Amino acid sequence: MENEKELQEDFRLRVKKNFERLSGDTYAGKNIFRETSYGWPGDWEGRYLLACVLLRRLTGRAPESLTYLLEHLDEHTNRYGYFGTIADGESVSEQQLSGNGWFLRGLCEYYIDSPSRKLREKIESIAENLYFKSEALYAKYPVTGIRVAGGVSGNTVEETQGWKLSSAVGCAFIALDGLTATYALFPSERLKKFIDDCIRLFLEIDKCAVKMQTHAMLTCCRGILRMYGITREAGYLRSAQDIFSLYTAHGMTLTYENFNWFGHEDSWTEPCAVIDS
Repeated sequence: MENEKELQEDFRLRVKKNFERLSGDTYAGKNIFRETSYGWPGDWEGRYLLACVLLRRLTGRAPESLTYLLEHLDEHTNRYGYFGTIADGESVSEQQLSGNGWFLRGLCEYYIDSPSRKLREKIESIAENLYFKSEALYAKYPVTGIRVAGGVSGNTVEETQGWKLSSAVGCAFIALDGLTATYALFPSERLKKFIDDCIRLFLEIDKCAVKMQTHAMLTCCRGILRMYGITREAGYLRSAQDIFSLYTAHGMTLTYENFNWFGHEDSWTEPCAVIDS
C-alpha cells in the first residue's frame, strides 16, 4: 500500500512537471511554430498539440499556448492543412511525413474530445493530400543499406528514388501512428490497404542491419498495435510482439535506456524511444 502511494505521488509530480514545461516560455505564443528551416515540418507543433490534448484529458486543463496554436494553424500550414511543401507524388521528404504524422495524431486526439466537421475535413485532407499522394513512393522506400549518421534530431542525408531520406532511419513509418488514429475515427478500405501495405514493407526491413532509429520503430509498432485493437486481427498483434521483442533483445539496455539506431556509431540513448517502450 505504501509503495502504491509513492507511485501515485510520483505520477502526480510528473504530471505537474509536464504541465509546467508545456506552459513555459519555450512554447509560449508564436514560439509554438517552427520555421521551415527546422527540417521536420509539423513535428514540433504536432507533438505539442498531442501532449496538450492528452494532458488536458488527464487533468482537465491545458497550457494556454494550445489555444494559440489552434487559432493560428491556418497561417502556418499549406492549403491542404499540413506543414511543409505540397506533395506532388514524385518526391517527398521522409521527415515531413514523420512530422505531420504527429500533427495528424494530435488532431485525431483533439477530435475525440472536440469533434467538428471542419476538423474532420482537415484530418481527411492531410491523409488524402500528403499520405495518399505519396502512396506510390512508400513502395519504393529503401529497405537496405546503412545511412550516414546525423545529428541529435536527425537530418536529411541523401536523396534516392524520390525520397529525401533522413538519418533517423525509418522515420517515414512514424506516420503510421497518425494514420491508424485516423482509421480508428474514419475507417475505410482504402486507408486500411495503405496502412497494411506500409506495415508489410516495414516488416520486411532488417531493423538491426539498417540501424533503424529505435523511436521510429516503436512508434510504428504502436500504430500496428492500434490496428489490432480496432480489428482484433491476430497478425497485427504478432507483428507488434515481434518488433518489441527485437527491441528488448537488441535495442534496450539493462537499465531500460536504449542503443539508438541499434548501436550505430556515435549513438546515444534516446528519451523518445524510452517513453515509447
